[in-house]
Amino acid sequence: NMFTRRVLQFKKPAVGLGRTFSTRSTFANIRAGAFMRSSRRVLPALGFSLGAFYGMKHLNYSSKFRFSTQMAEAQEEFKEIEVTGHENLGEGEMMAFQVGPKDGDKILIAKYQGKIYALSNFCSHFGVPLAGSVLLEDKVICPAHNAAFSIVDGYPEYAPALNGLPTYETYEKDGKLFVKLPPNYKASKQVDMATRDESNKARVVIVGGGAAGLSAAETLRQSDYTGEIIILSDEDKTAYDRTLLSKVLVNGDADKWLLRKQDFFDKYGIDFRTSSKVKGVNVESNEVTLADGTTISYDKLLLATGGHPKTPILPGID
Repeated sequence: NMFTRRVLQFKKPAVGLGRTFSTRSTFANIRAGAFMRSSRRVLPALGFSLGAFYGMKHLNYSSKFRFSTQMAEAQEEFKEIEVTGHENLGEGEMMAFQVGPKDGDKILIAKYQGKIYALSNFCSHFGVPLAGSVLLEDKVICPAHNAAFSIVDGYPEYAPALNGLPTYETYEKDGKLFVKLPPNYKASKQVDMATRDESNKARVVIVGGGAAGLSAAETLRQSDYTGEIIILSDEDKTAYDRTLLSKVLVNGDADKWLLRKQDFFDKYGIDFRTSSKVKGVNVESNEVTLADGTTISYDKLLLATGGHPKTPILPGID
């Protein structure tokens, strides 16, 4: 599954939602709808979106999610800090632990399956403290916008977070618990991604330029997919953070809330096309048609078009 850490191999094409297809995984036969719902990262980002692949052929994506911490750990001087108070944690409980003089110098200590984990205390999406929030199995849920992170490796499980959290080694010495912190322990982590290989002629077209479409494109690259990725959006900007729209309206700086800058799309070979409204899809010829008449062929297609809020009929609503 290109959107999860599972490894799935499709034996025959699956066209649209509701068609059953076979996999060599822990599931013998699952429906395409259930397959999409099983996504750990893309589907929470969909919100009201419809996600479906058309024209699936024989896929075999290995799951290799790796982090780029942007630090040369071998050359860094780590700081050992004794952890106290963890002995009072019950299973599935968390606490903030002070590691410096400032209020923001805190890390998160969590207990899961009898083991103590240490990671950043601040959500990579908007910097909200995570201590005091909910630990759902091995995932800590941000109380602000429901982003979720694995406490084991910091992986960003649920949108709107795209970057992961740094995690820190814990170990026992002389009967005491210690955590090892690098100097820049607060830096967020980006999952390693493949880049575009021009010799790979496969093409995935994603209709919808919101968080779901962007997350799908990133997850493809994280799964070592090197073919072409085209994102089609009818808006005049690349993907932006809709959870922060009210703050954009206050300060007027919309570009500040873009989820990724243009240099990111250039680096990883993601062709994000703005002002490209899709008028129709031909699943027989594997083509999408834009409002201006342009046609774009695809090998695989993802619909992540989002939804519109229902406007109540009230006096003065207009």
